This record gives sequence, structure tokens and C-alpha cells, in this order.
Amino acid sequence: MSEETNLKNIGNALHLRLLSGNDLLVTAEIAEKFLSPLIRALRRRLNRLNTDEHLIATAAEDALLAYFKNPRKYDPSKLSLLKYLCMDAYWNVIDKLRKPEKTVELDPSNPEHIAKEVSEDDPEAQLLEDEAMWLGEKSPITQRMLAVISDPTDRELVRLMMDGEKETESYAQILRIQAVSPEEKATIVKRHKDRLKKKLSRALKPWAPKKHE
Repeated sequence: MSEETNLKNIGNALHLRLLSGNDLLVTAEIAEKFLSPLIRALRRRLNRLNTDEHLIATAAEDALLAYFKNPRKYDPSKLSLLKYLCMDAYWNVIDKLRKPEKTVELDPSNPEHIAKEVSEDDPEAQLLEDEAMWLGEKSPITQRMLAVISDPTDRELVRLMMDGEKETESYAQILRIQAVSPEEKATIVKRHKDRLKKKLSRALKPWAPKKHE
């Protein structure tokens, strides 16, 4: 089974759970499964426009939040969930690019201005800066997560979950349980991931649909 087909099946199952309106974990699971693939797909689609990484990530997050708020707009018979989110995020970017930006004259003696010039001349430094921005405090999704997840270890676990990490060993290293048996290790990791998903679902709950009576 291809990755695209697998994501489509996962998206269909998660969509049905979201529509039920009584699943406490589903919004967090959708963000975990689809945010990274969505950003990659959007980056490929916008490749020729040389779009800012932060704008791409923000558009992807906005598309997810809009979907959480009104999941019934999505029709699984027409598009996979990833393609639907990518299309919505794409037009988010296009709309923002169409709006004229306000120009601000910068003082060359300002250290922030100098740092920005250096990063723009260094593609690798710029990429790291952009990545830190969309994974950092300014991200709407991250802000809500950090509001309920303050423990440094838990935050590292969440980062792995959002990156789509599947290897138990990666989580075990953060939890410092490498010495336990594989079975016990998998159980402990699953328990922590389920606990965090419940916390994340509460953070994203305002966008979950209300259950219809």
C-alpha cells in the first residue's frame, strides 16, 4: 500500500471520528498525522513561487483549524483529506501573497536588521530560522499546545509526534527507558502518547464540531 493510499484511509477514518463530535483524541491525532505531510505537499505545490517557509506552515495550520471548526465542508468522495487541506492551505497562501505588504524602512545599524540580512544570504541559516518560527511559540497550534503542556520532556515527546516519528526507541530515549524490555518499553511509550493526545485534544477542542442531538 502506497503512503498516499495509507494517508487517504487514515484520513477517512479520522474524519468519521471527528464528525461524531464525541472523540476526545481525534483533533490531536489529525494534527499529528497530517501537519507534516501537509506542509511538505504545500511546499512542493508552491515550489515555483519561492514562498516563505513560515507562510507555508501558517497556511497549513490555518487549514487544519478551519477543518476542525467545520469538518462537514469536506467531502471524502471528492478528495482525500490531505488534498483537501492542501487546496485550502494553497489558497490561503495565494490570498496572502495578493495582499500588498506594508514596507518599513529598516535601520542598517539595527542588530535585528543585520541578523536578518545575514540569514537571507545564508539559505541554511534562513531555513533553520523559518523552521524554528513555525515550530516555535508563534505557531497557533503550538501556542495552544504549550498552554497545557509545560513539562520539557512532554514537549519533546510532542515534537516527535508532530514530526510523525513512529520508532518507539526515539520516544524511549527521551523518557530514558532504554534499559527496559521491548514490550514494556512499547507499553510505556503508548501510555505517554495517549496521555499527551488527551491534553492536546483539550487544547484544540474549541475547533471540534458540536455533537448533533
